[in-house]
Amino acid sequence: ESGEVAWKLGGTPTERSLRVIGDPHADLLFGGQHDARISRDGTLSVFDNGKDRPRPPRAVWYELDLERRTATFRRQLSDPMTKTSHCCGSLRPMNGGWLVDWGRNPLVTGFDRKGRIAFRLELPLSSYRAVPVPRGAVTVAELEQAMEEMEPRAPPDR
Repeated sequence: ESGEVAWKLGGTPTERSLRVIGDPHADLLFGGQHDARISRDGTLSVFDNGKDRPRPPRAVWYELDLERRTATFRRQLSDPMTKTSHCCGSLRPMNGGWLVDWGRNPLVTGFDRKGRIAFRLELPLSSYRAVPVPRGAVTVAELEQAMEEMEPRAPPDR
């Protein structure tokens, strides 16, 4: 409410910076980060583009301890088909697993609850974010209508 920064993770160190514990990339923590979320148990998830870093993009989780001012690395996910990511991207929970849009790549990966790749969605163009739609939230007809409104089909050749 006050606008005061309570803590920060990555970037130029300040008195508000959390100390990172156990992250194999702590020396070059984030290269563009998006879609940061704190879950009910206090775990922070972040999509990290890895831009200008000697590694591919990743989805990464930290356990936050704000009293001790630490962020302890818990795990990361990546897809070997994605080598770089310039911008964008997202990390969203989905059916006990995770949906990752690799940002400026034509690939979205679904991971199961054990972190295994469950599927890959290859797109004709890159996307900004991928958001899972819960089963029953929309019908196929409603989805088709919305897609048609966004980009009408060309009339058939005669």
